[in-house]
Amino acid sequence: MATEETSAIARPGTPENPFIVEETSAIASPYTPENPFIVEDPDEVATGSGYSNARVLTADQKTWLGGADPNDPYIMARMEGSSFIPNESLTNLGSNLSNGLTNGITTLGANIKNGISDTVDNISNIGNGLANVKNKITALFTPGSPAAANAVQSLIKGSGVSGALSALENISAGRIQAGGVPISSILSTPSAAIAKWANPDGSNSSSGGGNSSDWRLKVSLIDSTLFRGGLLTPLEKTGGFIFPVTPQINITHTAKYSSLSPTHSNYAMQFFESSEVGAIQITGEFPVQSAEDGEYLLAGLYLFRAATKMFWGEDALAGTPPPMLKLSGYGVGYLPDVPCVLTSLQHTLPEDKDYINVNGTWIPTLSTLTITLQPLYSRNAMTSFDLKSFAAGSLLWKGFI
Repeated sequence: MATEETSAIARPGTPENPFIVEETSAIASPYTPENPFIVEDPDEVATGSGYSNARVLTADQKTWLGGADPNDPYIMARMEGSSFIPNESLTNLGSNLSNGLTNGITTLGANIKNGISDTVDNISNIGNGLANVKNKITALFTPGSPAAANAVQSLIKGSGVSGALSALENISAGRIQAGGVPISSILSTPSAAIAKWANPDGSNSSSGGGNSSDWRLKVSLIDSTLFRGGLLTPLEKTGGFIFPVTPQINITHTAKYSSLSPTHSNYAMQFFESSEVGAIQITGEFPVQSAEDGEYLLAGLYLFRAATKMFWGEDALAGTPPPMLKLSGYGVGYLPDVPCVLTSLQHTLPEDKDYINVNGTWIPTLSTLTITLQPLYSRNAMTSFDLKSFAAGSLLWKGFI
């Protein structure tokens, strides 16, 4: 729509008459959708509005625009039908962007510098901590070092494990103490110690005195004079070969019956034939921590090797069967010097363990030893057997099991 007079402005009316032309001192007419108003009167130019060549809207124009600020540069640009942005606004915008970027880059640089400095300090602290751990581990694994126990204690405290152990002790103290274990013996401070073999009576080689309660498993010769000296010398100190670590033992007792199935019978008849004690299989690990331990293991191996062979050749006892052994352990009520013969020996040399040199022989630091013993009683001993006495334990001294 176009105005017919220069003194009229088009205003919204009704759907039938969308525009009503009224008289006004300022004329604006709809022109295109993109530029709805064009101020046509050049006299309406005002220079005091803060914007260069800005135009002042009439009251009717303000009403039509919903009371918008007539000095808004974007309103004025729409009224003129062109892109209108004041020069001062562009200048201020550029200045603000420049200051913002400068401050942001300066702050970012300072933060990066501080972050790098903190990282360097942290890396230095980590290096110092690793060096400290290295020193403690070195002391821990130094043989005979007095600092070994202190190193362990320091590592425990430094890692927070000490607090956890104390809490565990407090929680379990009641039950443990009720079981007869002194609380003072729980989680005690580690101290340096050296494992020692016990004497035949169970006493330690450095303590002296006797201890009849030694119940460790031991295999020895019935006639201890048969083999002496040489590689077997270490066994003389313990009166036979003692397993240093509790082994696994399998003992089988069997009663044999023969059956008879009568014709047209629902059940077979059983007739006792004999009873026997089966082979005793012993499997145990043997740790070696020193040359002395290695010599002891080597002595035991040669004892068992010899016990699988008969006297032969130029031997004074040529033709005599392999020597008899006796098995004891777990107290007199379980294995009371049971007479046995050795039927098999197996020693496993592992591929994933360290080996130490023992007088020119390389011995693994941990190996598995398996032997099989068959209880064997003489005819004279069997004729003196009395089942009631056996059940009462009166025949233990003869080695019956």
